[in-house]
Amino acid sequence: MKKNSLLKRMERAKIEGDRSRYKALRTEFDALLPGQKHLDEYTKIPIKRAESYLKQKRKIEEKERELIFKRLIAQAVMKGKIRRKPLGEGANYRVFSVMGLYGGKGVVVKVKEDKREINWRKKMPFTEVVEEAKEAAKSHKALENNFGEIVPRLYGVQMMLPKESKSGGRKALMGPREVYVFERVEPLTKMIFERKHDIIYFKGVEFPKYRELKKLAPKMVRDLRKMAEKGFSIDANLLNFGIRKKDGRVVYLDTLHTVHEQKAFSNALRQLLHDIKSHYSEEQYLRIRRDVFNEVEKMIKEEKNEKKKRWLRQEYLRTLKLIGVKNEKH
Repeated sequence: MKKNSLLKRMERAKIEGDRSRYKALRTEFDALLPGQKHLDEYTKIPIKRAESYLKQKRKIEEKERELIFKRLIAQAVMKGKIRRKPLGEGANYRVFSVMGLYGGKGVVVKVKEDKREINWRKKMPFTEVVEEAKEAAKSHKALENNFGEIVPRLYGVQMMLPKESKSGGRKALMGPREVYVFERVEPLTKMIFERKHDIIYFKGVEFPKYRELKKLAPKMVRDLRKMAEKGFSIDANLLNFGIRKKDGRVVYLDTLHTVHEQKAFSNALRQLLHDIKSHYSEEQYLRIRRDVFNEVEKMIKEEKNEKKKRWLRQEYLRTLKLIGVKNEKH
């Protein structure tokens, strides 16, 4: 009986790829039955196969978890669990929280309201919009491949199609909502609401604290450079940045536009600095500006490719000119 028990335990150790446990059990087995056949003739799965088997099994389990998560997203969105008060708002997106995901803590989503008029006479009036949403998802996946750290991971796009309005016998001419569900991201700028007489009013926008922004600014500059080098035009307002909950890294939330523009980096820097100047004191702005330019100078010194070094230098001088700085002492 002990022989059979040991064989089962050893086979299990092989399947799980536990070498140390397998070795200990084999020693016990060999001591129990000296002169018997080697264990590999008793067990069916060799160690190498066990490792590849476990790797494949982990992949399958991960895929199953991903599908379950996407199903939860679809259910949460379709059942209207999106909170009414947005967490943040950018140039062309609004950020909401969806309850029922991440243990009830909420997930940040990007909701695009399509204002176009729908041709109700078409057989499938929303087909075109759904196809566009699919293309947008593919486009973001391409961004993830290029800028894995800089942009948040997109889990999927859920379409919320408008229901027909029966009032007045006419169908409501409203477009569908495309809900882009990302990983958990907290917007850098937060929208503030207050309730008066059971009505929720928008009070204003809360910008990040000075110390937090001062710490993030150099990282944002490096990210802007990476995106500009790939030929993307960046809307570098503070509204369009967020913090990834998982690792606390700053990420870009807005849509990137491919323009292959040589001046994209200097335009983004000017926009970022102008936005900081608009919402912070003169002293705070000058300190952050100094950090931003020090980071650019550091990048110029570190760059070994002469062509890229020259481009960075030109963009740096152009930024100084755009914001009205006459010398390089900031």
